[in-house]
Amino acid sequence: HDLHYLRVQRQMELEGDSRLESEKLHWEQKEYELFGKFDHIYYPSQVEVDEILSRNPDLPVKAIPLYAFDPVEHQRIDFESREGLIFVGGFNHPPNSDGLVWFINEVFPVVLESRPDIQLHIVGSNMPDEIRRLESNNVKVEGFLSDEALNELYERIRMSVVPLRFGAGIKGKVLEAMQKGIPVATTSIGAEGIPDADTNLLVADASSDLASCIVGLYGDVEQLERHSIAGLSTIAKHFSTDAVLKVIAEDFRIPKAEQH
Repeated sequence: HDLHYLRVQRQMELEGDSRLESEKLHWEQKEYELFGKFDHIYYPSQVEVDEILSRNPDLPVKAIPLYAFDPVEHQRIDFESREGLIFVGGFNHPPNSDGLVWFINEVFPVVLESRPDIQLHIVGSNMPDEIRRLESNNVKVEGFLSDEALNELYERIRMSVVPLRFGAGIKGKVLEAMQKGIPVATTSIGAEGIPDADTNLLVADASSDLASCIVGLYGDVEQLERHSIAGLSTIAKHFSTDAVLKVIAEDFRIPKAEQH
C-alpha cells in the first residue's frame, strides 16, 4: 500500500526522533529484500515508484490505481443543505492521530474564529482515549461506524479534512471523499500521488493557510460544486476499473502462441 520505510523516515524528520532510525532501516531492508522475490511490483503512487527506481532502476515496478471504482451516476449535491467537516481514519495508523491532533490544536481554532458554529465529525476505528478527549461542542467523536452509517454521515457533510503531516502512498480517505463528491482540504502529504491535485483539492501545509482554505471554500457554494465535479472527474478518469485494467493489461497478456 505504501513504502513503510519512507513513511517512517518522514515521521522521523518531522518529529526529530532519532529512535525511529532503526525502525526505518528495518523496513527498508525488508522491503527491498521482498522486491527481489517477485515478478512484478505495483504501488498506488508514482512517488513510491520513483523512489524505488531511484534506488534500483532494474526492479519491475509501476504505479497502479489504489481503487477501482465502478461507474456511478452522481446527482448534483445541494451543499446549502449540508454542514460540517469530517475526518476519517483508523487510529492504529500513527499519521492519523498526529494529523488530527495537529488540526484540532493548530488549524481548527482559526477556522472557528470565522465559523464558530462549524462542527468536525471524527470517524475511525481503534480510537485512543487521547482522541476521545478532544470531543467538545464543535468536535463530535463518532468512533467506528458501519459502512451504512458512514455513508449517511457523508451525505450530510459539506467538506472532508485530511490534515496529514507525514505518511506515504495515496490516501484512500481522500479518494473516498472525492468519489462521494465531497471537496477535500488536505496537506501536500494527503494530496501526494493524486492526479490534478492542484485543481480538485485544497492543499496547504501551514496551519493558517489550511484554515484559510477551509473557511474560504466552506461558505462558497459555487466553488464547492466546482471542486465536487473536479474530484468526480478525476476518480472517473484515473480510479476506475478500466484504469486498473489498462495498467495490468501488458503484464497479464497471454502470448498468442499460448492462446489455444
